[in-house]
Amino acid sequence: MSAKKATLWIGFLDAGSKGSPVVREIGMETGNRDTIYLFNFLKGKILEYRRDIVEPKLRELTADEQPMVPEIRKAFKDVREAFEPRSTRMRLSPPRTAPKRREVELSDFVDDVELDFDPNMPVIADDGEDGEALEQLE
Repeated sequence: MSAKKATLWIGFLDAGSKGSPVVREIGMETGNRDTIYLFNFLKGKILEYRRDIVEPKLRELTADEQPMVPEIRKAFKDVREAFEPRSTRMRLSPPRTAPKRREVELSDFVDDVELDFDPNMPVIADDGEDGEALEQLE
């Protein structure tokens, strides 16, 4: 099986004073459809961002920013080698097992209670409003 070639998108996160060139590796998933990973060049880290907030702030690099691409690629490559996406960590973790169940007896919850119940007593349906019986059930 051949290794899938990574596809990179290099652009800019336009977030005012916190703006930065960013790299998105298509296929590197967070395990959550609401978030994406971006390499933030100024912070030198791959960070998880909320998709609905960050995607509208992403743009292509301008002609003046294009000369930075080799430096951005190298920085991303250096950080990417040590980065392990959460979705990978989740797949490698052992499966969670359900807690062992314990048999429960009714006596665990109810103290000795005597019920005054006559199985031969007729059951009467009550509408609950004025206390009058609707009908006798047999």
